[in-house]
Amino acid sequence: MEYHTYKLFLMCAFILLLGGCGSSGESFVETSVQETLNMTLDTYLDANLVDNGAGMAIMVIKDGNVIYRNAKGMANKQTGLAISSDTGFRLASVSKPFTAMAVMQLYEQELLTFDTPIINILPELSPAWQHITIDHLLRHQSGIPDFLNDLKLDDWIDDLTNQMVVEHFVVYDGLEFEPGTKSEYSNSGYLLLAEIIERVSGERFEDYMMNHFFQPFGMTDSYISDEYSIPRANYATQTTVFGHSSFNVNGSTGQVSSLNDMEHFINALFQGLLVSEETINLYADRINHTGSSDSFRSFMFLFNQDNWQLVILANDGLTTTDHVYVHKLVEDYYRSQISG
Repeated sequence: MEYHTYKLFLMCAFILLLGGCGSSGESFVETSVQETLNMTLDTYLDANLVDNGAGMAIMVIKDGNVIYRNAKGMANKQTGLAISSDTGFRLASVSKPFTAMAVMQLYEQELLTFDTPIINILPELSPAWQHITIDHLLRHQSGIPDFLNDLKLDDWIDDLTNQMVVEHFVVYDGLEFEPGTKSEYSNSGYLLLAEIIERVSGERFEDYMMNHFFQPFGMTDSYISDEYSIPRANYATQTTVFGHSSFNVNGSTGQVSSLNDMEHFINALFQGLLVSEETINLYADRINHTGSSDSFRSFMFLFNQDNWQLVILANDGLTTTDHVYVHKLVEDYYRSQISG
């Protein structure tokens, strides 16, 4: 498999979804770089996880080839289902890169521009938002309050949906800063991008992702979790999402995918099957991402000058720091190969 070579090399953007983050409260064991990458990561998994507890799946791709793929722990302790490469995990904020890619597809179809004011597509929103563009949403520069972290709508609205959040902003249109003047992480922007994708494409967001990502690229374990979806048999179970038994927001969160599906996505991305290299380079820093939701943790690191990619999916309640540590192990391993 031949990958496109990207001229834009980026440092990892470790963007954390803070709302609803939980932790097991257990410390992890630091391990060191071993002779091989397999030994390095297997040692980490063995030191930190047990076979009959919750766990994680890790994949490393180098120069277009999967060179490490392993999992440890249970997807469902009640049924004895072990985590495997086709176990579906909630991606939490790692859903956002997929939403961004969908917007890029519509841009390449000339159905929108990044400079399009969002009220041109969502006219029910306040005229006070006339200067907010799609680019501002993508870059977290809109000034719109974060419905999870700032407004905490999930604390007082049961069964929260995208439409309920939009209706809130129709009434309450205050901004936290002038659009484009600063960057401040906001789940609201990506929720609104999902609504924009629906309006522009004429498809429900869930259907758009299925028709343009999941089905075309063999992401058979992936779906958007909403009020209509039913968890698949291989789903990594968790009883709550941000503390709620029913949480139906998407765009900013809501996607379920497996390690195998993430491989298919990465292959399609670097082969130029999703959007062009030129378009990706405009927002490549939106694609490296982390996510957390209750015990779910996700991590996707794609762009670096050494051309390796890392995906981590977990239901073990570990903090994102542990994921960053796995990233450091992989990075240190490849640095040791160069220096050695």
